[in-house]
Amino acid sequence: MITKALVRPLAERAVATGLVVFVGAAGGDALYLLNLDWWQTGASVLGAAVLSAAQGLIAATGVVGDKGSPSLVKE
Repeated sequence: MITKALVRPLAERAVATGLVVFVGAAGGDALYLLNLDWWQTGASVLGAAVLSAAQGLIAATGVVGDKGSPSLVKE
């Protein structure tokens, strides 16, 4: 079940993952943002955020991590 206690950390992980991918893509272009392929970068950021959210949802089922937590590590 999706609850507020699950959504907040799940969203935080997805946003953090997206930012890491963006910094990696922009840094790979030596931060010359005018030549950055924005469509490809945006697709990479969105894909990484969706995969991060999916990973958290799978972990929240309790199969991998604690039930109700987006963490893959059992406490």
